[in-house]
Amino acid sequence: MQRFEPYGKRIVVQKIVEKERSGLLVPRDAQKRALIGRVLHVGPEVVDIAPDQIVLFAQFSGCSPYMNADLQKAYGEDILIMNDEDILCFVVQDVSPAAKVPQETVAA
Repeated sequence: MQRFEPYGKRIVVQKIVEKERSGLLVPRDAQKRALIGRVLHVGPEVVDIAPDQIVLFAQFSGCSPYMNADLQKAYGEDILIMNDEDILCFVVQDVSPAAKVPQETVAA
C-alpha cells in the first residue's frame, strides 16, 4: 500500500469537514474551505508538530496532491501537503470545567 512521506519541513494534513447542524453534508463546491485539519505525517525536520494533532492553517496553505486509487483508499479525498510554517495554531480541547476563555468586560 502506498502512503505519503513528507520531505523536510512539510506535513500531511487531512482536512476536517463538518456536517451542517441538520446532519446533511453540504456539497464540496458550496463549502467554505476547511481551515482545520488533523496532522497525519510529519517530515524529518519538523520539531514542534506531531501526528494526530488538530491544527488551524491559513486559507490558501498547502497543495492538494493527485491521488491514485491506493492513496484514495488510504486517505480519502481531503488531504493537503504544506510547510510547517503554514500552521497558525493548535486546536486544543480542554475538558476541565474551570478552564474557560476569559471574558473581557468594557466599563461604560
